[in-house]
Amino acid sequence: MRRKSTGKLLCALLAFVLVFAAAGCGAEDEASDRAKAQAEEEKRLAEEEREAAQEAQRAAEQAQAAAEQEVYYFYDSMEEYASSDLVQNILNSTLEEYKTDEIGFAIRGEGNRLIYEYTYKTLAMTEEMTPLLEEELEKQADALQSVADSLKDVVNVEQPTVVVRYLDMNGAQIAARKYTAQQDPQ
Repeated sequence: MRRKSTGKLLCALLAFVLVFAAAGCGAEDEASDRAKAQAEEEKRLAEEEREAAQEAQRAAEQAQAAAEQEVYYFYDSMEEYASSDLVQNILNSTLEEYKTDEIGFAIRGEGNRLIYEYTYKTLAMTEEMTPLLEEELEKQADALQSVADSLKDVVNVEQPTVVVRYLDMNGAQIAARKYTAQQDPQ
């Protein structure tokens, strides 16, 4: 299902690029080549970002599975949880193969929030990126909501929340979404 959606996303992006390429046929070839190269680069980076998001999801699932096997105890803060050996080891081993010079990944805790940040190191924000990344966030919503829900069993904070942010090379936010743990029925 995810591959079909990604395929549709890539086809839509390719169609978008082709429309602009056809519209500029009478224009200068160099500008057209630059636009094609930029579109291909954005497409490639979006695919890398999708893979990194899937790996982050797998890391969260592995962390949850590891936590279920270990003796439970609460972390006193989200900061303590995010910097714990358990979380860092899982993230480092899982994301190692996806680290590139173009996309950075960081996880940290702030208050009741566990924050995942993806930073495009070589790309400034474009108008096309926001809807693509928001669509990826929507695809990951169930998994990220599950992570938020599981945090209430591990971290001693009220209303644990997972925040996912995509930033460009200048630190400008491209897209973001938060997922707050659902309250248990009384």
